[in-house]
Formats: sequence, C-alpha cells, structure tokens
Amino acid sequence: MPTSVSALKYLPFLEKAMRTKLRNRNTKIRPKEFLKVGKEPSMPKEVKNKEPEHINMTKIFNIKPGDLVQVLYGRDAGKHGVIRHVLWQKNQVIVTGCNMVRSFWRPLPSNTLKRDVLPKGARKPSNIVTVEAPIHITNVAPVDPVTK
Repeated sequence: MPTSVSALKYLPFLEKAMRTKLRNRNTKIRPKEFLKVGKEPSMPKEVKNKEPEHINMTKIFNIKPGDLVQVLYGRDAGKHGVIRHVLWQKNQVIVTGCNMVRSFWRPLPSNTLKRDVLPKGARKPSNIVTVEAPIHITNVAPVDPVTK
C-alpha cells in the first residue's frame, strides 16, 4: 500500500482500474464487426431478372368462364355480359358483346376459294370481322344473377 500523499490521492482510481482489469479478464474478446471477413466472394453478384412477380387475379376476384359480369370502365361501361374466356396470364377476360373491335382476318388460300363457286353478282367474303377484345379483370365486376 502506497504511503506517499500523492499515491493516496490516486488510490480510488487504481482500485477501479484493478477491478476493471479483473472483470475484463473473464470476458471473451469480441471481434469488431467492421473487421469481419465476409463469406461472400468479392466479385459483384450477377444481376437477376427484375421482372415483377405475376399475380393471378382470377383467383383473387373469383371469376370463371360463364359468370355474369358488368363492365365498369371504358366505352361499354354499364353493359352486362357473360365471360367467354379468361386469359389468366394477362389478367384479362373476354366478355360476350362487350369491347367489340374490328379485326382483319387473312383471306383463305387461293386454291380453296374458287371463282366459279360464287354465283354471278355475289361478292367475296369480307376479310374484316368484328370480334370481342379482352378487358382487364379489374374493369369488370361480377353481377348477382338473381337480383341483377
């Protein structure tokens, strides 16, 4: 035990230092987080396909072919129709009698359509037909067939 006056002045500090030294002796040395070597290679990761994940809305909206629906938006808004086909990959439906567009169909090959088959004065069949275009599934709503 120190006997000098200056040593007595620092006695509490020395005791505290000895206690912390004993306490730190029992603890493990933890490596610093920023000094850890990662398990990942240093090369940058390959960029993956960043396409959005497809959500099948036909299951969410519970719409199937044969259901009676009402068109909510577009030039046919308010019309009722029956779903003829569901395009689940594009989340679209084809409704009978709604969203009609004119489409050009390629003519038949020349060997199947002979001139002598058509009577005199008759015109060739038109290549332009009117068909239903797909409507997005969020633009239609199911209608209760009982209450309509």
